[in-house]
Amino acid sequence: MLSKDLDAKAAGDAGAAKMLQDGVAYLNKSTGGNFGKASAKQQYELVLSMEGTAFFATVRGQCVTSLYDNDMAYAVFGYPGSAWEKGGYITRGFQDLKWLPAPSKEASPPPYMG
Repeated sequence: MLSKDLDAKAAGDAGAAKMLQDGVAYLNKSTGGNFGKASAKQQYELVLSMEGTAFFATVRGQCVTSLYDNDMAYAVFGYPGSAWEKGGYITRGFQDLKWLPAPSKEASPPPYMG
């Protein structure tokens, strides 16, 4: 998903395409030709060294978007999707998370429907 989203970003912007190509080439060159086959420690250290670059910011930003705007992730996190079309969250899904402890009644008064 991430690579597909980055490809789409590059397809519409020649500058972004070059920056991504150069970033991937740098990762591969810095790890002896294949970043994917480098040790996790070497990958981590190399990526950490790139933290302030446009390449890093672009990939990190797209990672967040690709992860959290994904129906498969929604299922894992228990997110039912947008509530706007269904009347909002106040009366639908606001407190239905199964992976958090239930709040006390005092912490969660009924919604004002006045």
